[in-house]
Amino acid sequence: MPRLANASYFQKGGSTSSDDCSSLETWLSKKDAGHIIEFITYYVAYERAKVSRYILSQNLEYLTSEISFSPSVSRQNIEIHKRREKQLLTLLEVVPDTDWDAPYLLHLCERCQFHQVCGLIHSNRCQYIAALDSYIKAVDESIHAFSFIHDMLQRLSETDSEAFQAAIFSRIGDLVKLDSNTEFLKLGGSVKDRVATKIIKEINAI
Repeated sequence: MPRLANASYFQKGGSTSSDDCSSLETWLSKKDAGHIIEFITYYVAYERAKVSRYILSQNLEYLTSEISFSPSVSRQNIEIHKRREKQLLTLLEVVPDTDWDAPYLLHLCERCQFHQVCGLIHSNRCQYIAALDSYIKAVDESIHAFSFIHDMLQRLSETDSEAFQAAIFSRIGDLVKLDSNTEFLKLGGSVKDRVATKIIKEINAI
């Protein structure tokens, strides 16, 4: 573990010595290092282990690294991307906010298009409209945007709820494109009626 933690592969501009790097290269391949990081992430995410903030930062950087979005990206890479985002979400649910740098992690997640993680970070920082925009971008799992809307309309104060509803109205077109099967309306009667009605009108107008 110490040798893994000091590896230059997991740092940008780190202070690892050349001896450390050469010994690492003969002991651990890049692929093997990735497997170990994912193993550590699993144990931390399921609260079977605790790690220092330094080791945690290396885990976060690994999970957000080397993800390709070229037109020729393989299905395998897409699955890796989805798996890593799920791993990161699970990890952040159990690790205290004080143990990681939210602005820096947000930057990493925006770069690799972890939209659900971006939504979680924005929400934790009470940036609810920015969170909504992030969830709307997660087109492969549209239910998260609608679940977030539902939760916020339940939780926010009257003043904040009105501002949030206004943000929803201005994004109705995006929400309809996100899910024309009205998943939003399946969330139950507790959803504000006028928000649901507005969505229905937009869908019928298509």
